Amino acid sequence: MIAEAAGKVSVATRTAHSEIPWREIMGMRHRLIHGYADVRLDLVWVVALTQGRDYSSSCSHIKRRAMKELQLREAKTTLSAVVEAAEHGEPTTITKHGRPAAVVISHAEWTRLKTRVPSFADLLLAVPPLDPGDLPKRRPARIVRKGGFK
Repeated sequence: MIAEAAGKVSVATRTAHSEIPWREIMGMRHRLIHGYADVRLDLVWVVALTQGRDYSSSCSHIKRRAMKELQLREAKTTLSAVVEAAEHGEPTTITKHGRPAAVVISHAEWTRLKTRVPSFADLLLAVPPLDPGDLPKRRPARIVRKGGFK
């Protein structure tokens, strides 16, 4: 079951959690499904006992940190739970037609994010005063004659 789920984990998550041997887990699943006649059950049992718990706890940790994702229809029916999760620091991505459409976060998180981004006016006012030497030299303007160029 872990091997089946590992194949559905995004590349970004696999890269972020390189301590988990994703490729080997998925390879073992492939071997069990497609090469079952040659599988040594004693080895499968040893791997399950010695490494299964480690992978399971690592995957639980990833799941807790991962953002929940719901389809719009499901988010509508469970909106109270989505808002409550956001209040407890668990954001939810809402998808529409399979693409991310919105993220529900707590008001406190939204305020924190909003205050971190200065307005354009604040950025302009934060520019230190310039000396004329700081500006690039301007080329003299070309004078265009009434008759045009010849």
